[in-house]
Amino acid sequence: MDDTFILTSFAPIVLSLERVGPFQERLEQFNFRNAGSEPCNYFLLLSRNGRGKTHILESMAALMGVLGQSPDHSPQPFQFEPLAKGDGRAQLDFLISYSSEGLRRTEVLSIFGGYASDELWLNHWSEDKLLDAGATAWRRIGVIRRGTSDYKWSALDDWTREFTAWIGDMVGENIETFAGSSLTAPTLIYFPAYRDIVALADDEHRAIEPPKDWNYRPLHVFRQEGRQWRESLDNLLVWLMWLDDGRYQAALEMVNDYVFSGTDKELIGIPNRNELVAKIGYLDKSKTHRLDQLSSGEKSLMQIFLRMGAHMTRNTILMIDEVDAHLHPQWRSKIALLLKGLLQAKPGLSVFLASHADEIIESLNVEVEEPGLVKGGELLLTPQEELQSERRIEDAKFVSDSFIRSE
Repeated sequence: MDDTFILTSFAPIVLSLERVGPFQERLEQFNFRNAGSEPCNYFLLLSRNGRGKTHILESMAALMGVLGQSPDHSPQPFQFEPLAKGDGRAQLDFLISYSSEGLRRTEVLSIFGGYASDELWLNHWSEDKLLDAGATAWRRIGVIRRGTSDYKWSALDDWTREFTAWIGDMVGENIETFAGSSLTAPTLIYFPAYRDIVALADDEHRAIEPPKDWNYRPLHVFRQEGRQWRESLDNLLVWLMWLDDGRYQAALEMVNDYVFSGTDKELIGIPNRNELVAKIGYLDKSKTHRLDQLSSGEKSLMQIFLRMGAHMTRNTILMIDEVDAHLHPQWRSKIALLLKGLLQAKPGLSVFLASHADEIIESLNVEVEEPGLVKGGELLLTPQEELQSERRIEDAKFVSDSFIRSE
C-alpha cells in the first residue's frame, strides 16, 4: 500500500461455518447485516448454552489472526481446535472501505481457514451480491490445512499481499491515545466468558516494562487475567503511568465513569510507585484494596474497559462472550447502555455480544431506531428446532386460514 492508503471502515458482514463445533449437519451462514444490507455495529448472538455462540466468536477471532501473518512465511497453525484438527473450516467476510491516491473504494474481503485439499470458498461473492453489498470487488486470502500440520496460503493476489504486508508493518505501532487512536489498521479484541482478575504471587517480579503484546496487533484475546506480571492489569496501569502521555489519566477516568459511576468506589491507580500495585479506593478515603478483591462483575468490567481502551484503533471489532456473566441484573442493562454509548461516540467500532440474559436481549430492540446504531441479532437453533418452529408457524397459519374460511 502506498503512503496515501487509509482504511476508513472494516466491518464483518457474513460468517460461514462447516463442521465446526455444533454446526456439523450443514453449512451454516450468519449474516451480520440489517434488512437494508448495512453492516451491524451492535450484534447479539442469542441461544441456550451449547448452541454454538462461543464457536462463532472463536472462529471469527481465529480468522482475524490470519491478517497478522506474513505471506512470505508459512502460515501458523490455528489456535482454535475445530480449524486445527478434523475437517472443520470457516470463512469470514468483511465489507471494507479505503482511500488511496485520492480514490475511495468499497470491497469485500474474505478470509478462509481450515481443512481443504485446495482453494475453497464457502461463500462466493457474485457481481449481484457485491452490488447488493455496495462493493465493487471481491478480495480473498486463505490458509488451508491439508493434514495435521500441512498449512499453506491460498488466493493471494497482489492487493491482498500488499494489504497483509501493510498490517504486518503496523504491528507494534504505537496506539498513542487511550480509546481514541488515529491508527486505522483493524483490530479485533475478544473477551471469552471467563474474565477474572487473580492475585499475583508475592514473589512475582514487578517492574516498569510493557505489557505482553503491547501496541498494535490485529488480534487481542484476553482469556483470563494472567498470573504473570506482564499479563496483569497492574502492569498495564504501571506502564501507562510511566509513559506519561495522557493515557494513564484517560484510563482512570474511563473506568471510573463506566464501572464505578454511582458507587462509593473509584480506581485510584498506582498510589505507591515503589510497590507498583493498582488500588481501588473509597470516596470517604476509609480504605483501599487490590483489583483482585473486587466483585466478579466489577473485575469483568475492569478487564473489558481497560483492555479495550488500551488497544482499540479507529477500526475495532469488540467481541464479548457471555457479556452478562457475573453481572447483577441492573449491571446487565447498564453495560448494554455503556456499549451503545461507545458505539455512538466511536463510528469505527463494532460490538458483538453473546448472551441469553433478558436485559441484554431487550437492549437489541431492532424496531427502535437509535442514532449511530445499526442493530442485528441471531437466534441460534438446531436444524431440528428450526423444523419444529417452521411447523408451528405452518400450523398457526392453517388454523388462522381455517378460521377465516369458516366466517
